[in-house]
Amino acid sequence: MAMAGDMLDYRQVSQAGSGVVGGKVIRYFAVFSNKCIVVQVLRPGGGAEVKIDSENSICSLDGKSFNSDFADVDLKDGAFDSGKLILEIGFTPLIPTGEQVKKCEVIFAGEVARHLVCGELQ
Repeated sequence: MAMAGDMLDYRQVSQAGSGVVGGKVIRYFAVFSNKCIVVQVLRPGGGAEVKIDSENSICSLDGKSFNSDFADVDLKDGAFDSGKLILEIGFTPLIPTGEQVKKCEVIFAGEVARHLVCGELQ
C-alpha cells in the first residue's frame, strides 16, 4: 500500500474515486496486489503534489479478514452520496456459496476511515 509519503504506482490501481465527506476531500482505491481498500483524507491546496492528512487500509468486515477469511473481495464501485462514501463490494466466502455483493458505508472517526457497515444489495 502507499502510505503517506510513499509514491503510489498508479498502474497497480484497480479501482479509485474521490469526493467530499464531511467537508473533507476523500480518495479511495484498491490495488491488484492487495484485497484491502485504502481511504485517504487529502489536504486541499497542495497543487500538483497530493498532501495526505490521514490514510487507513480497511481490510476486514465484522472481524473477518479480507485476506484470510474470504476467498475473494472485489471492490466493484464507489460513490459519494449525501456526504457519505458508499462502496459496492463483492465478498466470496471460503465455503463455495457464491459471491455476495454488499453496499457498504465507510465509517469515519474524526478524519480517519475506520471500518465498514454493510448491508445486502437488493
